[in-house]
Amino acid sequence: MEPLRLSVRFVSLAPTDEREEIDQIVEIVREMISRDARGPGGSAAVVMRTDRIDLIDLSGLGRMPFHPFMAGLTRSTTDGAAPPLAVGVAGRFRFGRAGQREQPVGLAFLEWPDCRWDLWQVLLDPRGAEVPETEVRRAAVDGDALPNGLGRWWSLGRRLRMSLQLGPVLRPTLSPSEVVH
Repeated sequence: MEPLRLSVRFVSLAPTDEREEIDQIVEIVREMISRDARGPGGSAAVVMRTDRIDLIDLSGLGRMPFHPFMAGLTRSTTDGAAPPLAVGVAGRFRFGRAGQREQPVGLAFLEWPDCRWDLWQVLLDPRGAEVPETEVRRAAVDGDALPNGLGRWWSLGRRLRMSLQLGPVLRPTLSPSEVVH
């Protein structure tokens, strides 16, 4: 398979319990939204590791199907980093029901290997700012229903034996005879 070239940002992870990890992602989403309030972008796949968070820009995903990609992240490996503790998505998205206009939202969603999950969501106005009093928090441990289209990635990864190897872009070295003058 052809390697994907995706931009990855690493953020240090402060030691917390799992209920506080979603709060760290929420702060990252708020920073993403405020940094690019005018544009549509700013969505990332999230991989929580022991000491860091990997934020993988989803704009470069191209034709790779989203759910298999997320399933692969649950079993991803990278140079010297701990295995994933949780995976999810963060940033700016557009959601809408069939036949209705899509609404821009800020979203943070994390799922753990035992399929527990946490969700934070807020509506965004046309300028990209948070709409007051629209913040929603939901979680599996509270008995909430899993949001459509999110999660079940750990189960899919185990079932399909999906995995991804993450690493830097390797640039081929050219021998002197291959250099064009």
